Amino acid sequence: MLKFLIRILSINVLIIIMLLPIAIAGSGAMNINWSCSNKRVGMQFMGQMPLHIIGTFHCIERGSIMGEKVTSASSCVYNGIMNLSTQTMSFTGTCRSYHDKENALFMQVISSFKPMDKKGIGKVSIMGGTGKYKGASGSGTMNWNAGPDDPNDPSIGSNWGKTSVKLTLP
Repeated sequence: MLKFLIRILSINVLIIIMLLPIAIAGSGAMNINWSCSNKRVGMQFMGQMPLHIIGTFHCIERGSIMGEKVTSASSCVYNGIMNLSTQTMSFTGTCRSYHDKENALFMQVISSFKPMDKKGIGKVSIMGGTGKYKGASGSGTMNWNAGPDDPNDPSIGSNWGKTSVKLTLP
């Protein structure tokens, strides 16, 4: 009888150990408010019309990921190309949102807007991560607002907004 109870208990412990990674993994919301400084490092113009813009963003982020409050920073590169027939800028940015030395999320942002727009909505895709975010995936939206440019250096600008993503961890 004792051997039978030990065997059942051992099987239950093995089942719990095998299912534990599934219980830890899952999906949930990522809601981040952010504020960024951007630096336009290259531009090509046709008269006053920007044809191609290349730059970087450096951001501070606060919010929650799957119920856990987070404060993080991001380093991003971006590329904007003007469609002359629609007078619309197609924007793509790739970011590394780092939470500490071991944990980071990698994201891509895509948006289209008119050159004088001061706000808009973009699509966000989670491309993976490191540490506790390794294998992360998901998608959602980014609401953005354009802030003022530095009057002493017009290549430096500011932006702020909110990113909302349904995040899945393996």
